Amino acid sequence: MKYRIRPFVLMVAIASLALAGCWNPARSDLDPPLDEAPGDIGNGTIPPYTAPDDLLVIPYREFVAVDGEVFLQEGGLEWNLRGHFDAERKKFEHDVSGFQIGAFNVTYELWWAVRGWAHANGYIFANAGREGSHGQIGLPPTESGKHQPVTTVSWFNVAVWANAYSEMLGRTPVYYMDEEHENVLRDASIGQDLKTAYTDWSADGYRLPTEGEWEYAARWRGNDNSVTGVVEYPDGSGRFWTPSEWASGAGDSYLNEAATNAVAWYAANAGGSTHAVGGRTANQLGIYDMGGNVWEWMWDWLAAYPDTPQNDYRGPDSGTYRAGRGGSWNRAAEDMRTGVRSGARPSEWLIFTGFRLVTRV
Repeated sequence: MKYRIRPFVLMVAIASLALAGCWNPARSDLDPPLDEAPGDIGNGTIPPYTAPDDLLVIPYREFVAVDGEVFLQEGGLEWNLRGHFDAERKKFEHDVSGFQIGAFNVTYELWWAVRGWAHANGYIFANAGREGSHGQIGLPPTESGKHQPVTTVSWFNVAVWANAYSEMLGRTPVYYMDEEHENVLRDASIGQDLKTAYTDWSADGYRLPTEGEWEYAARWRGNDNSVTGVVEYPDGSGRFWTPSEWASGAGDSYLNEAATNAVAWYAANAGGSTHAVGGRTANQLGIYDMGGNVWEWMWDWLAAYPDTPQNDYRGPDSGTYRAGRGGSWNRAAEDMRTGVRSGARPSEWLIFTGFRLVTRV
């Protein structure tokens, strides 16, 4: 059986007061063959049990502490029904609380190790994960690919894996099957029926970032105004932000090839595949690959932004597509912009998509 792998490039159009979304039907010449994925994308090889202490030797697990404050969240640049980027951006003032965010995308090596512990402790996965964009699915990490981001994992798989990682390290899981937070989400295979996951935002476990947290971390520059064009917000505050037309950490617009090449793996420089995490220049917070390499799953359902100021905005309570940010190895420079929003169904598994984690301060 052949599985069609669709690009993670759903862009949304806002017409009148309604949000319309559809998959972009265009395919890039760099997209892999439609039948690249094997028929069995389930659990693959069951990893051996991994003890929590064994994680200490796995690199690229660091987190960056981010102080919360007010910024101007600047969505828009969505893909409209005519297949063009809308020029008008939608903005709202967003007061974000402090958090910690992964300095790197989760690597296949880390994914594999945690999955070994998870299987031994009653966790069930719907997809075993792929080593980078073109590695094998559900097999032991290789020396050449183990530090590439894990891909081909659905939103539900990621939520279940994050809970396993939390419990493995003695933290309280974040995602549950019920509003009372009594039944921990441990089975990704029921995702289609569950439709959503209930979140304990007070838990100290690992979770996906909200769009607001991701964009805050992607655009923060602190007091660095050494580059022409950065945005000061609030006015007179001495706090500066990367414009939404730039890739995270870049020194100029996405139209400046050298500026984008320095911080992102994308169609112009990736050579048709993912790369090991941390291979480009970090942004001003010391976070790598927030543009390119892989799209990143977000917590939020993809929807129009609010019209009023918000505190710790987490999107609507329901929807069809979970948001994704950051662009990927096979997309053009314009998708590296910090203002570009995309999304996919939470059950989708995509070779362009990985994730990074956040946790509370």
